Amino acid sequence: MSKQSVKLRGRVEEFLNKGLAAIKKIPPKDIRNLFEDLHIYQIELEKKNDDLQKSHKNIQESEKKFRGIFENNSAIMYLVDPESFAIVDANYAAEKFFGFSKTALVKKKLPDISAMAENEIRKEIQNAREKNRDFLVFRHKLANGEIRDVEIRPTLIKTKEGEVLNFIIAHDIADHLRAEEDKKQLEAQLLQAHKMEAIGTLAGGIAHDFNNILWIINGNVELAVAEISKESPVRYNLESIEEACRRATDLVSQILSFSPQSVQKRHPLKISSMVEESLRLLRSSIPTTIEIRKIVSAKSDVILADLTQINQILMNLYTNATHAMREKGGVLEVSLVNIGIEDKEVALHHDLTAGEYVLLSVRDTGHGIKTEDIHRIIDPYFTTKGVGEGTGMGLSAAYSIVRSYGGTISVDSQPGKGTVFHLFFPVFEKREDELETETFETLPKGNERILFVDDEEAVLDMIKQMLIRLGYEVEVFQSPVNAIKSFEAQPEKYDLIITDQSMPYMTGENLAIKLMNIRPDVPIILCTGYSELVSEEKIKSIGIKAFLMKPIVKRVFAETIRKVLDEV
Repeated sequence: MSKQSVKLRGRVEEFLNKGLAAIKKIPPKDIRNLFEDLHIYQIELEKKNDDLQKSHKNIQESEKKFRGIFENNSAIMYLVDPESFAIVDANYAAEKFFGFSKTALVKKKLPDISAMAENEIRKEIQNAREKNRDFLVFRHKLANGEIRDVEIRPTLIKTKEGEVLNFIIAHDIADHLRAEEDKKQLEAQLLQAHKMEAIGTLAGGIAHDFNNILWIINGNVELAVAEISKESPVRYNLESIEEACRRATDLVSQILSFSPQSVQKRHPLKISSMVEESLRLLRSSIPTTIEIRKIVSAKSDVILADLTQINQILMNLYTNATHAMREKGGVLEVSLVNIGIEDKEVALHHDLTAGEYVLLSVRDTGHGIKTEDIHRIIDPYFTTKGVGEGTGMGLSAAYSIVRSYGGTISVDSQPGKGTVFHLFFPVFEKREDELETETFETLPKGNERILFVDDEEAVLDMIKQMLIRLGYEVEVFQSPVNAIKSFEAQPEKYDLIITDQSMPYMTGENLAIKLMNIRPDVPIILCTGYSELVSEEKIKSIGIKAFLMKPIVKRVFAETIRKVLDEV
């Protein structure tokens, strides 16, 4: 035994001897109580030790469970130091969302993955706490530079080491916000559709009355022109009235473009006249800081198109151009030239075939279109305008219309320098100088008996003169009821019935049905300035032979009458 061990043993024995001497002085009863207390204390210590071991085990299990939930949860989760904003941990969903590995994430701070500065983040968190909001919306920045709207729910937790951390659960709401924006846009479009429906109803009423007036004016002018020699100075005045009537008719067609019942029919149109008229209307509605220039050098500018659709295209292009220049002003230039495309050049002009075209160019000196947006400008609903400034349907519709005509649209733009749209329209083959001069001598005539019904006395007088000059016998009635009475008395007296649609007490459609009930084989022509209740398909299904829109030019009127009578 070593000297040190011997010495240690001696000290222990000395302590025990002293302790025993002290214990001997204690009464036996007290010693027994002392040992009982020590035994109870020992049992309590053992129980507390067991509880501590169980608690420690539960903590380990809870930490393991939390770690499993944290790591494997599909929700984006990460832990952040509330003071330094350092990211101390992140789960797999966070790695996947941000595009950073966990190793990279825990080296970053909250401002590094946010599109907001640190002071802005602190302010938002403080505001949320003051207003008892349990969530915040932050714009998070991903590894690829994309910015995403994220809703976060921070909760303060304490770790076993005593640290206080922000346990953050994040939810990507970018798609939800986009859906909400789409919903708002659809609601705006629905509201716009209701507005357009109301405007369409008003437009229809205006068009009906206006077309009746134009028919009276134009018809009487045509009657007067037929009585005056070409050398008469009065003829020039009458022809000016005729031209004004044609322009007014075009204007009514533009009004009817707001109506869902407007019918698109293609006719030979002189596009230079349409450009001139549309620019005249535009001048009064745009700022004086925008200069309008017109360059027309096309010799052949007649195209086969629908008047309303062409006006729709022109106004859309003008609107886009002026919108691009509304802040700083600029120049709106519209040009028309002829361009011939040969077979070998077709590859340079996709969507076109070889032939002669009218090239309409609309150029502005505005802010231009971004390079990445050029290929999307004809996509439906794509627009660079703000909310309430446009739906993005205009260029898409224009492209579809021009393509249906056998043409195409191309665009050139430079940001900050302006944009030019090029529209190619096939030239209509029939030249303007080949069109026949319309006189009563050149129009198809006849000698049949016609019953004509219209509630406008001026229309009755004008049509009666026109039909008489075409050789027909004609009886006119201002009242549908009187017309029925006359027809009932002598059904075989009339070879043709011509009636207006909109009349007091009875529509032309109902009048036609009553007359056909009396005599099923009687041919009927229905005329209207505008009505959403009738269409060519509908009236033909009930047996009416033809449908004419007012104002009706004499050639169309004469040819339709002759065609219907010859088919009987």
